[in-house]
Amino acid sequence: MDTRTAAWNAVMTAVPGEQKLEIPAAAIEGRLPPELAGGRHLQNGPGWTRIGDRLAHPFDGHGFVRALEFTDDGGVRFRSRYVETPAFLAERAAGRLVYKGLGTNISDSPLRNLRAAGMRNVSNTTIQPWAGRLISGWEGGRPYALDAETLGTLGEE
Repeated sequence: MDTRTAAWNAVMTAVPGEQKLEIPAAAIEGRLPPELAGGRHLQNGPGWTRIGDRLAHPFDGHGFVRALEFTDDGGVRFRSRYVETPAFLAERAAGRLVYKGLGTNISDSPLRNLRAAGMRNVSNTTIQPWAGRLISGWEGGRPYALDAETLGTLGEE
């Protein structure tokens, strides 16, 4: 396996944890551009693809939202959390795939795949501020509302 393939595989099989970090301005060498002060950068993407003994297609990785905030005093705050859809909660509890995905079956057994709980909504594609909340979306299902500060999942929108 070449270096690029190994790096891609490492990224796609990593299981990032939820994080909450604050870096005060005094701990930063140099200074952030003043135009960033008060700004926020949001990302959403697949954050959990190795579920039990199976590797899910990246389209089927559970949503992982990241928020990078630039404080007025020159510091930075970072927070990340999973979007807690029913599929995420069920698969975290079971430690294995429970729902079928766009590119991932739960098993190599056609019979087990037919009996699967249905399609998973992983809410892993978009993130948009809306009416004091964040809306996390995916092309194959309803969006989920998140708390704008904590990134905690409020429920289906």
